Amino acid sequence: MTDRPNTEMLALLRQAGVERDAMGRRLSRYEFQALRDELRLPDVFGFNADLGEALGQVRWPAKANISRLPALPVPLGRIAWAKRAEDLPVVGILVEELPDAALAEALLALLTEHHRAPFARLLFLCRTLRPVHVLARYGLLCEAVGHAPLPVVAASLALRYQVGEVRALTDGKRLWRT
Repeated sequence: MTDRPNTEMLALLRQAGVERDAMGRRLSRYEFQALRDELRLPDVFGFNADLGEALGQVRWPAKANISRLPALPVPLGRIAWAKRAEDLPVVGILVEELPDAALAEALLALLTEHHRAPFARLLFLCRTLRPVHVLARYGLLCEAVGHAPLPVVAASLALRYQVGEVRALTDGKRLWRT
């Protein structure tokens, strides 16, 4: 008699897992459609807020100051679904200053692939603040890196987020690797 309640409980847990997976996929599909529609707007990167002066010089902490800290989590973002997202590698995506249309097109191309078949947890390294509010709205992680040298930025982010490589947004070219 004690086996029956355990069997029913296991069946219930299995069903909950199946439903969680299905709902995760449906939510990611909905979020991706919203992002796709937003990236097609002509003023998608327009952000009406006075942020003061342009992004100042970004100073990165010395490796010795951050090497003992635990790595920060990098989310998959709400536009994609993976059963074990934490097993995916962390890849930095360098977002250079681009015209709005080119930036939207490049982001849409990358994020479409990310939605279809998640290949990594993405950390966007933004030279300007323009794309940050759009990406963050969909649960994607961004770092404002300004014009800091990529090797310095990447070495710090490798420690903080376990970034294994950095690629260019526009052509996917590998720019840095651990």
